[in-house]
Amino acid sequence: MGESVKGCSCPQLVSTWQLWAPAHLHLPDQSPADSRSSDLPIVSRVPHFASGAVALPCLQGRSNMGFIGHLTPRQQVPDLSLPLAGGGHWRLSDQRPKHFTMLAFYRGAHCSVCRDYLRHLQSMYAQFSKLGVTPIAISTDTAERACSVETSWGLRDLCVAHGLSLQQARAWGLYVSRGVGVSSMGIEEPAMFVEPALFLVRPDRTLYYASVQSMPFGRPCFDDMLSGIEMAVARNDPARGDVAD
Repeated sequence: MGESVKGCSCPQLVSTWQLWAPAHLHLPDQSPADSRSSDLPIVSRVPHFASGAVALPCLQGRSNMGFIGHLTPRQQVPDLSLPLAGGGHWRLSDQRPKHFTMLAFYRGAHCSVCRDYLRHLQSMYAQFSKLGVTPIAISTDTAERACSVETSWGLRDLCVAHGLSLQQARAWGLYVSRGVGVSSMGIEEPAMFVEPALFLVRPDRTLYYASVQSMPFGRPCFDDMLSGIEMAVARNDPARGDVAD
């Protein structure tokens, strides 16, 4: 299934679980056991049992980033170009939704919460599409895992992009976790993967809505998102949260 079958554009959401990485925390350098990810500068860590334990460096000095490293509403977001499950390619700057492209970053094929969440999004795909919002699901998974997700999770309409790099995750201000073994689904966690995030991006690639999380629970409800977007579009509400000084 290529991009000709599923054209992607989409809105994004915000949750009360927006916890941004504290840039002031500093722990010792990586140990030899961490050498597999030596390409990833580590700014801070939280206890090993918490998700989002790899804190990506704050991207200060970038016009599209806020003062603590998150994207700023009404400013352009970084472009994204990713392969799709089943073939084809997707590029954010090519999307022309009526209102929003919704980017749903998920943890990967190992996450049961992601499975249920994306199945819910699939069930509401037609409603979002009618509203002028085109969703896409994005992860750091391999092509094989992404294809398995698309098939076994029943994502018939929802585009599933894979191969998100750590550099791209940094640019979007996402939390990154290290794998800790086999998940509750019996699937091995990748060495590293992103934690959930939901964004709504306008056709001009400016940010309208953002929800970035460090844990798999507490994600924005798609039913609330749908009604909220409907109201915002009807009232022509501007994006909020744009003060970054």
